[in-house]
Amino acid sequence: PPSDNCAISHHTPRIRVGKLLAARMFKSLSSLLVLTLAVYLGWPLPMKIYPQDPLQPAVSVPRIDLNATVLFKGLPIEVLSSVNGRLLGSTTDGRLYELKQDGTFEPVLIDHSSIHYGQLKADPNSDRVYYLSAAGLCSMRLTASGVEDRRILSSGAEGVPYGLANGLDVSSDGRVFFSDTFHRRFPKGSLMDDMRTHVVIGGEPTGRLMEYDPATGKTTVLLRNLRFANGVAVSPDNTFVIIGETFAAKLWRVWISGERQGQSEQFGPTLPAMPDNLHSDGDFLYVACPLPRNLITYTFLHTSWGRWLAAKLPPVEVGSDPAQFVRFEWATETFPTLFTLSVPSAASVFPHGPHLLLCAHFLGGYVGHLPKSQLPV
Repeated sequence: PPSDNCAISHHTPRIRVGKLLAARMFKSLSSLLVLTLAVYLGWPLPMKIYPQDPLQPAVSVPRIDLNATVLFKGLPIEVLSSVNGRLLGSTTDGRLYELKQDGTFEPVLIDHSSIHYGQLKADPNSDRVYYLSAAGLCSMRLTASGVEDRRILSSGAEGVPYGLANGLDVSSDGRVFFSDTFHRRFPKGSLMDDMRTHVVIGGEPTGRLMEYDPATGKTTVLLRNLRFANGVAVSPDNTFVIIGETFAAKLWRVWISGERQGQSEQFGPTLPAMPDNLHSDGDFLYVACPLPRNLITYTFLHTSWGRWLAAKLPPVEVGSDPAQFVRFEWATETFPTLFTLSVPSAASVFPHGPHLLLCAHFLGGYVGHLPKSQLPV
């Protein structure tokens, strides 16, 4: 009979062949994976990567933690507005709700073709209400039963259609000021995909601040070349207008009356977080800051290689950070404190009587509440 050594030698070639096939298969799969990854990373980007100015250091301010309360969940409200005593909330998919005192929501208008309503403002010289949609600057008549007589007032300026009409405010003499987040429509993809690709990642500096004069029907560009033009607020004395440049973490002031009319400058110090919607109660300017300034946001928004890498990665939804905002004092043009809240990131901090109402469309959306009495005097 064969010895044990012979038995081992009889099966050894099979074992060696199996190991050899496994090694070759692993090598082939590894080579295929490396080749696929190389092709993916080397594939041309769908956008131009624009060079960015260095992000200015933020002013160092103390942080105060406050306890806010979530009132409603599941409604992706982007911004709140108070029009003729009615508290209205608009969503990014074209829905407009009235928030009742008993805590319920009543739909006022649902038009998914509009995509974005932004803030609503009443015309001080008529019964019309201004709002923003995918078509641009619009107006309507708000009634107890809904809306009537919707009109498109301005769909572009200087021969260029608005990419995303965004923040909105109205001066006491009836002039309308609004932002155009990026000033052109892209040929492919959805609005949000285009905004992420060309504006957020590509860093395209095409945001603008617009002025619409209802007396003449003329739209004028007041400020241009902004990286994500966002919230807009007119000063209490109606001498200048503020606009937020989100990815530069700055606010800009454009003078709209007086000897300096037409001139622009940075308003206040560079912010400790990136601004979104702006709201004023006459004494203070509230600036919601949903994007923190940290190593991650700096890498993916302010370095060319980081934005190149972001273009290769799947999109990530923001909103998991705690809500933050700053409160500018109009009189001193300073904000002494960064407020951090016990609720998720907010796109809007809206003063409403003795309260601040918070809202966001991130992560399903919510509306929150913070008494102004919690804020330091």
